[in-house]
Amino acid sequence: MTKQTLDDELASTLDSATIRARIFDPATPDYAFLTLEEVLAAFECTYRTLRNWQKLKDFPLAVSYPGGDGYPIFLIRQFLTKRANIGKKQEIL
Repeated sequence: MTKQTLDDELASTLDSATIRARIFDPATPDYAFLTLEEVLAAFECTYRTLRNWQKLKDFPLAVSYPGGDGYPIFLIRQFLTKRANIGKKQEIL
């Protein structure tokens, strides 16, 4: 089984829309974490793409916490906000 097949298989078992909803849900606490598999499914990308984003676009790295490694939701929210604001004109007051 190839790496691409594994990536596709993992993404198909997780519901990307549900995971994205968790990221944007105000009820989800900032201290919550996503697993690598959940991040890949949420962004519908491969591990290689995620690594490229981490190198080129400042996507957050996984952090260690008791019980494993994960991606803090507040860092993912910050990344998405930053990317959404790129190219927007600053208002002059």
